[in-house]
Amino acid sequence: MTDYYTDVLRTPAPNLPAEELPNLSSIAKEQSIADIIKLLRLVLALAVKSDKKEEYVQTIYTLSPEAQKALMYLLQQVCSSCDIVSENRSCPIPHLEDVQEKVA
Repeated sequence: MTDYYTDVLRTPAPNLPAEELPNLSSIAKEQSIADIIKLLRLVLALAVKSDKKEEYVQTIYTLSPEAQKALMYLLQQVCSSCDIVSENRSCPIPHLEDVQEKVA
């Protein structure tokens, strides 16, 4: 993922504290839910910085309301990270408010 940030997004990878990084061994061996969520947050961070963010939001619209709510919670966490928030201090996900209203 670090390479994707630097090579594709041309931006430094987020500097996360060690406790926020997923333990891939725990995911593989123990199916650690906490580490899966940490990994999902990193993937979402990549998605909101990519050129395809509009597509990802449209895909969220097709999910169940429960799945949309869970993703919205994680997306809000991603957006609150200073490495992900755009210069105008708003979330870089287009139509985030629309998704939030739909799942409310």
